[in-house]
Amino acid sequence: MRKWKNGLLALGFVVMVALGNTIPVYAAEIIPYTEQTAQTQLMLTFQSNVAKCRIIVSCRSGQSGIFGAASLYDETDHKTVASWGISSGSVRCTDTKEIPVKSGHKYTLSFNGTVGTSGGERECVSGSITKSN
Repeated sequence: MRKWKNGLLALGFVVMVALGNTIPVYAAEIIPYTEQTAQTQLMLTFQSNVAKCRIIVSCRSGQSGIFGAASLYDETDHKTVASWGISSGSVRCTDTKEIPVKSGHKYTLSFNGTVGTSGGERECVSGSITKSN
């Protein structure tokens, strides 16, 4: 019985020492998933019969090299009004186009592309926005 108590006491001491040497983790060190990926921001505005299409792609730390394609699609006529390529070797890319459109139609601006990771791989990024003129 005495050996059992000594063993339990020794185990308790080991646990206390182990807990005393742990490193606390603070919430500030945890990065939300949305900040770990590249992000796209699309803006579609109309002035008279001109659509202003603005696309911003931002990479996270350690990423660079943005490549992709953008398009403006007329949902009313069911056809692509314009499409163009976007590329940048940096961590941020901003592209703005002004495209003639028809009044009273609904349009979708979309972007599909990739960004380079530090490991040499590619990560897909995309986004779209739909608005009526």
